[in-house]
Amino acid sequence: MNKLKNGILKYKIFIYKMYKNIKTICIEFCTDEKKYTALDSHYIQIPQKIYHEYLNIKDKDKPLYIGIRNSNIINKCLYFGRVEPSIKTFNSSEDMCLMPGWVMDKINIDRFDGLVDIVLINDTYIKKLGYIKIKANKSSYAKWNDIKERLEDKLSQYNCVNLDDILYIDDVIFTILELKDLNGNIINYGCTFDTTANLDFEIPDDLKEKEMTKEKEMTKEKEMTKPREVQKGRNIMTFNELNNKEKKEYFTGEGNKLSSNKVIYPSKEEKTKLLEKLLNSPK
Repeated sequence: MNKLKNGILKYKIFIYKMYKNIKTICIEFCTDEKKYTALDSHYIQIPQKIYHEYLNIKDKDKPLYIGIRNSNIINKCLYFGRVEPSIKTFNSSEDMCLMPGWVMDKINIDRFDGLVDIVLINDTYIKKLGYIKIKANKSSYAKWNDIKERLEDKLSQYNCVNLDDILYIDDVIFTILELKDLNGNIINYGCTFDTTANLDFEIPDDLKEKEMTKEKEMTKEKEMTKPREVQKGRNIMTFNELNNKEKKEYFTGEGNKLSSNKVIYPSKEEKTKLLEKLLNSPK
């Protein structure tokens, strides 16, 4: 009985056996095959010895799931369900780990020379996905008749996806914003194998940008009209207001005369004499 318990204990420990400081290189420097060089490729090649060791442990009816992390930054890690044994190339050997460039960038590893830790993920431990929220950079995908089928096909091929993973379909870039397991719990990664996840779509970036631009224009217009409204309310007065409220201030006092010289008008007798004088004067 004790031997059986020890055997089970060793088996559980072996399932999570980790290999550290494995040399790695970007797979794009080792092959031109499209499935490895695609911008959203999820294929990982691990040393042959580790691959076959893990293969003998995992459930034969399920994919091989592994975790990859930066040996120097342990919180930088991703999980994958498309695992193959490494092959010897002009830039790599059978005991190296080969990964897509985006993976190396995301966990902060130099594409030419880096070190990673590899761990087997128990297939009973990895959560099945029940919900995936995705955001596109363009809204043009809304015109596709088969967008849901195309996304489901791509996701199922990966077997496992991570939060913030990026998918490329034609000229549209999709980003995974949120993941939930079958019980609705938020998770950072999960498997798409043998499960049906509900797809949810966030507003695409281009539509959000249009909304933001429209809001900025409306705000700018309000700011431009606001000073005029204040000026109208504070500085402009109607004639009635001026006549009623400011009459004493503006219509009191002697006022200003047009001329300061006194005008003297001639008498009637003087006018008669002046007229006779003009009539009798020689022409």
